[in-house]
Amino acid sequence: LSLFKPRNKWGPASLMKLTHELFRFVVPKLNKELRALLDSNSPAPGAVALFISHLDDFFITYYEHGQHEEKVFFPQIRRFFPQLNPTMDEEHEYEHAIMEPMIEAIKVWKQGDTKDPAAIATLLAAIGPNFPSWSKHLLDHLRNEERSATIVIRKYTTLEQQKDLANDCWHVTPIDHWARIIPYT
Repeated sequence: LSLFKPRNKWGPASLMKLTHELFRFVVPKLNKELRALLDSNSPAPGAVALFISHLDDFFITYYEHGQHEEKVFFPQIRRFFPQLNPTMDEEHEYEHAIMEPMIEAIKVWKQGDTKDPAAIATLLAAIGPNFPSWSKHLLDHLRNEERSATIVIRKYTTLEQQKDLANDCWHVTPIDHWARIIPYT
């Protein structure tokens, strides 16, 4: 764990970096909660519900952050640096492919009897083997973006452009998601 220190040219586009720091803080906590549930012979339904509430907020925040990158930040970057770090797109595609079945398992669990031990076992079987490796990939992905995209935004966009980018992020995210993201972050 490291102390987050803002850089000299701190501006509205720093939203990207701040969200990355949030993910670095939350991922180990989620993995710890998940491990405790998986290690339990009979996880308490309340503990499962609390974990899923945390994971659900995390997935919404992750998804919308990815939308900010894909619809707002990356197009701005690629106007001037079209070949910059194409692996960023591949990382998002890979992470979405792994994340979607976990989200689907959460939806199915929420629609059923959330206290049913069999439903809990099915839910944890869908998330348990996938989330730890997915989250490790995510943390590597964040560093990859920070070695390229974050630097370009900071160094090659004006403060006015950064404000426009930050405002554009507000417009691409539905209000019901902001209602969950803002308290979460």
